[in-house]
Amino acid sequence: MTVSIETLAIVRDQSAGLIRAEVRAAKQRERLYSAVCDSIRKLGLGIDEVSEASGLTPDEIRRVLDEPRALEDLAVLAGIS
Repeated sequence: MTVSIETLAIVRDQSAGLIRAEVRAAKQRERLYSAVCDSIRKLGLGIDEVSEASGLTPDEIRRVLDEPRALEDLAVLAGIS
């Protein structure tokens, strides 16, 4: 019985660690996508330049550019920025 409880604790810990890693990866991916969009839309860099710097393919970048972005702050919502 003790072995089963210890094994389940290990499984639970591994699962929690994986979930945390996936959340961190999702946040990092979102920061990358934001930087990619800003580089192209705000700074006027080309898709090929950003592709080379980011490791994303031009098609991936186009898809990111076409995706609707979540509004992140009230200034954007209010149309101030």
